[in-house]
Amino acid sequence: MSNFFRCLLLIMAGAFLISGCEGDDGAAGPAGVVGAPGQDGAAGADGPAGPQGPPGPGASMTPLESCAVCHDAESFASAPAAHEVSDIGSFADFAVAPDVAVPADLIVSFSATVDGAAATAATFRRAYVSTDGLVRTSLTDEIELDPTLFTNNGDGTYSLRIVDGAARFGGANSRYLVVVLNGLNALEIAAVGDYPGPIPFAGYASNEACVDCHGASGEVGRFAPTNRGGHYSAPMNVDACVVCHRPDNPATPDEDEEPSYMRLYRVVHGIHNSHNFPDGEFVSDRGNAYDVSYPTYMSNCSVCHREDAILPLFGLPALAVANSMPVSGERCFSCHGSMDSWDFTGLEFHLTGIPDPETADCSTDCHNGGFARATVAEFHNYAGEDANGDPIGIVTGRGGPIYNGVDLSVAEGAKFDWAITSMVDDGVNLTFTWQASYNGVGVDPCNATVGVGAPVFHDGGVDENGDPISRLRTYRSYAQGDDFIIGTSTGAPGQPDPRANLDTTNTTCAGNVATTVIPAAAVVAEKARIALGGKPLVESPDSAGLVVAARVPSPTYDWAVGDGAPMARRGIVDTELCLDCHVGSMYQHGGDRVDNVDYCLVCHNSASNEQNVRAGMGVDASEAYDGQVGETYEMKTMLHRIHSAGVEGQPPYVIYRNRGIYAFAPDESLLPNWPGTGDDLPVFGSDGVLQDHNFHSADYPRALNACAACHVEGLPLQPDQAQAMATTVEAGSEVWDDQLDDVLQGATTTACVTCHADAASRGHAYQNSWDPQEFPEGRQTIIDAAK
Repeated sequence: MSNFFRCLLLIMAGAFLISGCEGDDGAAGPAGVVGAPGQDGAAGADGPAGPQGPPGPGASMTPLESCAVCHDAESFASAPAAHEVSDIGSFADFAVAPDVAVPADLIVSFSATVDGAAATAATFRRAYVSTDGLVRTSLTDEIELDPTLFTNNGDGTYSLRIVDGAARFGGANSRYLVVVLNGLNALEIAAVGDYPGPIPFAGYASNEACVDCHGASGEVGRFAPTNRGGHYSAPMNVDACVVCHRPDNPATPDEDEEPSYMRLYRVVHGIHNSHNFPDGEFVSDRGNAYDVSYPTYMSNCSVCHREDAILPLFGLPALAVANSMPVSGERCFSCHGSMDSWDFTGLEFHLTGIPDPETADCSTDCHNGGFARATVAEFHNYAGEDANGDPIGIVTGRGGPIYNGVDLSVAEGAKFDWAITSMVDDGVNLTFTWQASYNGVGVDPCNATVGVGAPVFHDGGVDENGDPISRLRTYRSYAQGDDFIIGTSTGAPGQPDPRANLDTTNTTCAGNVATTVIPAAAVVAEKARIALGGKPLVESPDSAGLVVAARVPSPTYDWAVGDGAPMARRGIVDTELCLDCHVGSMYQHGGDRVDNVDYCLVCHNSASNEQNVRAGMGVDASEAYDGQVGETYEMKTMLHRIHSAGVEGQPPYVIYRNRGIYAFAPDESLLPNWPGTGDDLPVFGSDGVLQDHNFHSADYPRALNACAACHVEGLPLQPDQAQAMATTVEAGSEVWDDQLDDVLQGATTTACVTCHADAASRGHAYQNSWDPQEFPEGRQTIIDAAK
């Protein structure tokens, strides 16, 4: 029986219970005799007050979320169905060959699918040929004049006849692009291939790199699929883009490239780095303005120009070709915008001594390897520090040195395998073992001398007082339900404490296995998680003497408290999916928490809340930029709110930290009393506190309903309320480790209203769960109700 009819039957049953039974009326009885009125007696004295009775039962409610009644997979308003990404187009079997009957004509054939099924209803949209990757010819008009040149075979296969194509294009390596329009959903599918051989720059940038961030359904612009942005291509496909966005034709340097067909590197570099342009935006030749926050680092060229793609023109990997590009104004300014990006000795000469820096061929006289650096790689390569301690070359914002187009912290980190392998918990001490390998070879975790293939993990030597310097430290938290929310910190809600450092006094090694002993915490819980934070040092084999802090995913281990046996927690988010976009750029809090969502959950849990920071600054709800007492920074709230922050109608998400205020919203105007973005600005309502103020309006490159962009495939959208803990929306009193006075919001409600954040959606969610409130036993009240 469906939930709809189940609800209808409940309503009908209630109606029957309210109505009574009907029978026949009996005969009227005889009228009675009316007696004479009597007289009132005297009032008696009040008796003594009786004992006070027990208190009556108070109003109560069962804290259960009923979202699944309407929104489970089988219901009429299925949440999984609403979050299913559709319109995933693809092509296959692309071929170009002379027609058997008319050899002068070329026949282009291919098959197309949408969401895995044959696209049988597609119609012709556009067609182009790029000869030698330089000259673009449109076939659209001639095919529209003679529709018989395009054939839909009715089974998902298509063909296109190019009259006299062998003579027109067959003599040179050319790329053929045919765009069809799927009639059911107006999805454009771009089929593309080369004939008779690949064009010169085939594979220069990676199709997979585009899909990693932008998704397989072609969503490129803001919050697709309503705005895919990447015309004529689903999914986003560099192979198709270069047909029109091509290099200049050397034979016609002044007239071949039309302004509306900008070279691809100018479009891609300009859009993705637009936020860092001197004017804060990139304006295309079509007049479109972009201000995009790229999720990794443009200097890490290997994100798009992959090392495993060989360019046929050069016989070299795409990355090597990118690194060897000679310096020119146009190439440099495709990322940097203009000379205003730089501040260096000799800048005045470049501004006044060169007629037009943006079009100058800088390699002719100066940047030719003799007088000055000649290639892109030479300009970017990190080469240590100068006398003032400033980097020579580029280091990313996460401490990754760039060398030959690669973030070495990422490249070196990928060579490690690091894990916590066992735990013994006797109630007094925690004794855990951990080990690592580099390039598949076990290493000594207690090594103190860094070298190539010889990393240093925890031994940082001693300071001026002879005390050990630690490179690693532990964080641990304890679970209620299935979430690690029982931190021992008294300074901040839900946070772990103490954080034990690893050093030569508590860590020993034998046979490449490290054993660390730290005190156990006095916490009542069934399950706990320990995380080992820090980045090992290793010398790069690519740059002699360059020591790199490698981005190795920080290991975690879950165990049964008082035992040490491993205990698995449910999977939610796949870290590798995060790293598809955030290559070398995921936040790392002081450099010791790296690229592991399981680690993030130790602090970013459902009991977290920065109310303690607001209280310390003297800011109350009436003064806060978001009008709240405090805000949680648990993972699902933080990530949903940040990634959807650019959506019109979303309310601000503001986090107060002692190192800065971070606000995310569609526009700064939504933040009352916001002083603007900048350093050391007064915090409104505070007791004279100055803080950096940061504002972001995220440019999420995918559809917001694409849950599989981050989440483990097949994960229920509505979790078990005995496992997934409710969220602290207010932390109660300033006894921050007391969770019994927290104002709680249901776990499913929180997951939904962080994206569906308008008042109507919140009201609907609360109506079918509960308004945020305290419970007598805190989260245990919810757990008991769910069992």
